[in-house]
Amino acid sequence: MAGLTWLRSADLIPNTVSVNLFEGWATPTGRPIWTFASSGLARIGQREVVLSVLREPVDGPDAAWPFDLALRVIREAYRQVDGGIFVDPGAHTALADPWESGITGLVYEEFGAGAGLYPAMPVPPVIAIPLLADETRAVYSFGAARVLTRLGAQARVYPFPAYFDRRRNPVFRIDDAWGETTLAQRPVLHAPVVEVAGNPSEVRISVPAAAAGTLAAGLRVYGPGVAILPSATHSVATQRYLWTSGFLPATIGNPPRGLPLIAGNFMILQVGETPATTIFEDGFSTVLAHRQWDELLTALENARGYRWRAGDMDVVVHVLADPILG
Repeated sequence: MAGLTWLRSADLIPNTVSVNLFEGWATPTGRPIWTFASSGLARIGQREVVLSVLREPVDGPDAAWPFDLALRVIREAYRQVDGGIFVDPGAHTALADPWESGITGLVYEEFGAGAGLYPAMPVPPVIAIPLLADETRAVYSFGAARVLTRLGAQARVYPFPAYFDRRRNPVFRIDDAWGETTLAQRPVLHAPVVEVAGNPSEVRISVPAAAAGTLAAGLRVYGPGVAILPSATHSVATQRYLWTSGFLPATIGNPPRGLPLIAGNFMILQVGETPATTIFEDGFSTVLAHRQWDELLTALENARGYRWRAGDMDVVVHVLADPILG
């Protein structure tokens, strides 16, 4: 596709999976990148995996390090698929031992706005994003959306850079975060196909119909007080809340006019006598009555939407016919 030039390929798993190297430029920054794309994973039911790495002046197409990293990333994806675990958007992996550049894990995302980062494919690939130091633990504890949004703020890219910069610094110190966030005090439910966004009048939770029952089952297991950790991308919102020290929300992205929806990195559902909805840290919290909690779960189990009034805001659950594609 335009913007990417194929350079070479190498076998990873003979007669099964190979890796193709392209050179191009990242969107929207225009920075030079190497893009490595698997070929063959689709034949075993896994979407292809792409890794993009910022090019350094000393790099060349025959440089060992970026290619070795790509081989490790795609081999890790193949290992998981071979063990029966498919690598879908929102999945994350902790490495037993750190890799070069201090990589401790990987998070996988679907990044529609980053189409220039991968070659044309029948199905959009899963983009692998390496994590450094405590970022991997932060993804497990606080969600990929919170970590990737901080990466977006660091790189000045919305919603996050879909490439790896080997010179960047980690964006999380887990010991500091534990004492500064409400998410450290409650159970969390990873729900990477769910979108959450709001404005001063409404909070909107969007769930694909195929995932509504799974979300309901998770909410029944964890019960009231759980924090839903949603997708790191949003199909509508052009801004996202950014977690900083303290409870006042900050944002990244491009604000449109009016009262736009701003994506959040968590949604806390609590049961209580006084309905209320608040925006704090980088997400939302709402209090609903016991009856409303039960009705919400029943609606999700039947793939139906639900709406309630909580304080000065409406909370709306949309059940979508098609999966969210980022």
